[in-house]
Amino acid sequence: MGMKAILPVGGTGRKLLPLTAVTLKPLLPVGDRTALDHILEEVIASGCREIAFVLKHRADDIRDYIQMSESPLYRDVRMEFILQGEGWGMGDAIACAEGFAGRDRCAVVLGDDILRSDVPGLKQMAIAFPEGNGLGCMRVPESEAYRYGIVIPSSDDPCRAADVVEKPADHKGEGIAVAGRYIMEPSMFSHLGDVLKERPTASLTEAFGLAARRGDAVHHHILEGRRYDIGSMEGYQKAFVDAVRQKW
Repeated sequence: MGMKAILPVGGTGRKLLPLTAVTLKPLLPVGDRTALDHILEEVIASGCREIAFVLKHRADDIRDYIQMSESPLYRDVRMEFILQGEGWGMGDAIACAEGFAGRDRCAVVLGDDILRSDVPGLKQMAIAFPEGNGLGCMRVPESEAYRYGIVIPSSDDPCRAADVVEKPADHKGEGIAVAGRYIMEPSMFSHLGDVLKERPTASLTEAFGLAARRGDAVHHHILEGRRYDIGSMEGYQKAFVDAVRQKW
């Protein structure tokens, strides 16, 4: 695949207190490895060899872990550490990596999502849409749609998004939810800048929605595999138990 990858890992992890009062969310153990190890494994297995970590909260803890780790995952890849600065939110974190991305197509993987699959999630996406912007998605029941960015498919092309709505309050029926994986063309940074002007804590998902409404190609792909949302205590506990029992 050969894309660069951006990993925003600067959140406070408040939903996982009291665990995250001691250990940052990306460094929490999931089985005998950290959550960050599992996510990076997917990124590297998808062919990404240039990786930017966007840091903020207790940035030195994550930087020190990566630099001291003996895991082979952190070898043979070019890594860059980017400090987020004054802003907050995932959209602002990604905007800080615009210089790293340059004119290249980039992948973004959020630290809340571990995907266990035969084919790595980002690789599934790159195969499904070798060019353009893309969203890795999953299907969720109507009762859970309010928790996610929800794709509104185009009536002309069911694999293309007409819009992406962040955490809709009144979505009807099964939803196509963004599962923490994005592929973005360089032009996405312009859309991201526009949504951040309107709301400084906007998410990257909102930029994809704006791009789709403006007519840019935004594709979506239902990811195969088992997703664990380790941004919640229930999801983290399930991931940890399964990792131990299944030895991954």
